[in-house]
Amino acid sequence: MQLTAHKADFHCHSNASDGELTPEALMMLARERNIETLSLTDHDTLAGAARVRKALPEGLRLIPGVELSCQWRKVNIHVLAYDFDWEDAGMKALLSAQQSRRQERAARIAEKLEKK
Repeated sequence: MQLTAHKADFHCHSNASDGELTPEALMMLARERNIETLSLTDHDTLAGAARVRKALPEGLRLIPGVELSCQWRKVNIHVLAYDFDWEDAGMKALLSAQQSRRQERAARIAEKLEKK
């Protein structure tokens, strides 16, 4: 049996979270670099998912993904989730709640900075 190399990237961020490239530009860069399988794993959002699916170049396999901000034993961790239904109501509700918590946290940080 002969093994063949398969170029994949399972941890990419677009500017829908903390990446620099738009979802569309990320897809084009993946294609230019001969990536065959890619997962967009933006932080706590699927905002780039629909755009990625529309911009998917021929020959590039896309795996649904997201990076979830979590706490475990009072430690902040990031959990990568893959191969789920982007339209799942439970996942959308979870991510909506995540976004609300992120906005509340940002407001608290801004408030503390203003006091200094």
